[in-house]
Amino acid sequence: MPETPARTAMPDGTVLLTAGKCSFEFSRPAPSVLKIRIAGRDAGQFGPAVFDEVRLHFSGPASLELFVDATEADGPIPDVSESWTRFFNREAPNLKRVSILAVSKFVHLTVSIAKLFSRTGELIQVCSNPKLFQDALAKATARR
Repeated sequence: MPETPARTAMPDGTVLLTAGKCSFEFSRPAPSVLKIRIAGRDAGQFGPAVFDEVRLHFSGPASLELFVDATEADGPIPDVSESWTRFFNREAPNLKRVSILAVSKFVHLTVSIAKLFSRTGELIQVCSNPKLFQDALAKATARR
């Protein structure tokens, strides 16, 4: 059930959302590039706050390239996974690409299912190799 997450804005522009034992860290390494780091288990305690935070970055002439580092994430509950599926489906026109790093087999499977049911084709890339993820992030930030 949703809590009121704590939102902390850092001097460098990074935003941290925390609720319970889970956190989402949002940073902008380049214009039109948003990196999210997830730690812990999202059991629905954030409600729409995470999606609202992402939507704050839907501005400007270019679509947003989203990088999600889920190496420290525990698998979300099914309702949260379904919310991400709906979010990606609805917001696909605002997204250039979504790259998700999921090293846990369970998180990788959960994200792959969300990708399939989002009906967004190859918009979402799921990988388990941190180096490939970092290389893609570096390439995206260099283009900007």
